[in-house]
Amino acid sequence: MDVRIGLLGPVVAWRGVEGDEGTAAEIALPGPRHREVLARLALAGGRVVPVDVLVEDLWTAPPAGAVTAVRTFVAALRRALEPDRPARAPARTLVTVGAGYALRAATDVDASRVPADADVPTLEGALALWRGPALDGLGQTPWVRAERDRLTGERLRVVELLAAARLRSANPGSAVPDLLRHTEENPWREEGWRLLALALAAAGRRAEALDVLRSARSLLVGELGLDPGPGLREAEATVLADGPGVRWEASVDALRHLAVTGAEGLRAARSGRSAALDAFEAGGAPTPRTAARVVGGFDVPALWWRSDDPAQAARVVAAAEHLLRAGPGEPGRARLLATLAVERRGVGGSAAPAAEAERLARRLGDPTLLVHALGARYLAGFEDGTTADRRRTGEELVAVSARHELWAHEVLGHLVVAHTACATADLVTADRHVRAARDLAAAEGAPLVEVFTGWYGALREALDGARFETVLAGYRRQVEATRGQGMPGLEEGLLEVAVAAAHLQHGRAVPGACAAGPFAAWTGPLALLGSGDREAARTALRAAGEPPPGHFADLFRCFLAAAAAELRDDVVSARLLPRLEPVADEFAGAGSGMVTAGPVAGFVDRLRDLTG
Repeated sequence: MDVRIGLLGPVVAWRGVEGDEGTAAEIALPGPRHREVLARLALAGGRVVPVDVLVEDLWTAPPAGAVTAVRTFVAALRRALEPDRPARAPARTLVTVGAGYALRAATDVDASRVPADADVPTLEGALALWRGPALDGLGQTPWVRAERDRLTGERLRVVELLAAARLRSANPGSAVPDLLRHTEENPWREEGWRLLALALAAAGRRAEALDVLRSARSLLVGELGLDPGPGLREAEATVLADGPGVRWEASVDALRHLAVTGAEGLRAARSGRSAALDAFEAGGAPTPRTAARVVGGFDVPALWWRSDDPAQAARVVAAAEHLLRAGPGEPGRARLLATLAVERRGVGGSAAPAAEAERLARRLGDPTLLVHALGARYLAGFEDGTTADRRRTGEELVAVSARHELWAHEVLGHLVVAHTACATADLVTADRHVRAARDLAAAEGAPLVEVFTGWYGALREALDGARFETVLAGYRRQVEATRGQGMPGLEEGLLEVAVAAAHLQHGRAVPGACAAGPFAAWTGPLALLGSGDREAARTALRAAGEPPPGHFADLFRCFLAAAAAELRDDVVSARLLPRLEPVADEFAGAGSGMVTAGPVAGFVDRLRDLTG
């Protein structure tokens, strides 16, 4: 780079290439105001900053000649940055664009090189960029204070990223010294405490790790009145899971709580559950019954038909099957069977274990076992049940959970009833249960429920007959809201399905871009038709197999039915017709609580026309 600008300390500029010894020279900048203008433009990342914005940032009460002063500062900066530029030649570094200025070609700003995540050497290099407090010497104008605080936060984040990278290295204990200093200087940052506890545990200092967690909890609760966040709870679960087997159940309790606290908590719970599985597979369980309570005790309500972590699900299935053969007793057997059914959702094999888990739970009279089994029964109902069956399961979930104050499964029950009501466009019932789920989740601190209630709002517009543009915009908005929420099983392929459903409902050609993602076998034929490739669409239609059991099974069949009708394929039509006729009074896909392609009856009629 020809010009380098340093903001992570006093504001400076150099000319020359970083790393070329003897070629980089500091540029003499005219004065404090000039440095402030340079910093303001550098932090804009190449974007244009209008003159009036510069004036507002530089002065709380701008003087009469403020615009002229800014232009004078810019002219002086140009002379300093490009001393060899010929008179009247256009500037290359600090350019005029309309009524504003921007830093463009041949500039490098140290503050823009702070990594999102990287290896240990890269992060160590990033920390070395700081030469002192960010924007040192620029005073206390509001924009300077805000950016200084932001950049200070970035430095703390890099310290924590470096510690996390060292934890992943062959010497995780090397993170401890810097983290001890970091937590002492920044006691309100939970991430620092979390990493310190994990680093101590990784270094074999488990008792110290638990002391750190207790200290952090005491500080947060005693000084701020705040409960520890999901990161600290996950660390506690991980440290406990690495301890004696008699502590396993405490760690599973912590993981169960983590999973309903939000996106980070959900990811942390999966990580902690993986640690518990590692311990189980290593033979760490003291007794088979304890192992059954741990493997089968993660009874977090599951609404969606796809697992967020198929590899972990397979490990849980293997552990549950192993423990079932060991004879864990009826309560343990009920837990393990319900867990087995939940983890097999969407891939088949859930119906039998869910049914047996429900029978055992009813005989034992244990409400916590029963709601776990009913949650499994709901998911298994996509294999062997009807929408009405699933609605009855949801209604019982609400009743049992409310009676025994099992709020997480009560939320699940409300959402199940709402979704099954959507299948027949019973929006009065759906509205009532969505409100109940939202209110309960807000009271108990379960923010992920908003993802599903938000989707219901978009679906409701589609069922109410909103215009195509409105429906499509609502779906796209919810796809964005779903991203990053720790639910890849829900997120993956959702955009293609939602876009295809909106186009199909409104009689529009499905875009070719929908022939992608994990559901391409069922979205692909229509998308290929939309792009005009009928032969490829016909091949894809004949190759498409039976959709997996889940919320989108009938929607995918309707996708195939529409393609079969367009291609006049009576073979595929004859295969689809008996699967769609039983749900002809429903709306395609609406039982997901998310999207619809319109009444199933319309697709059935088209298939009947083809098959006679």
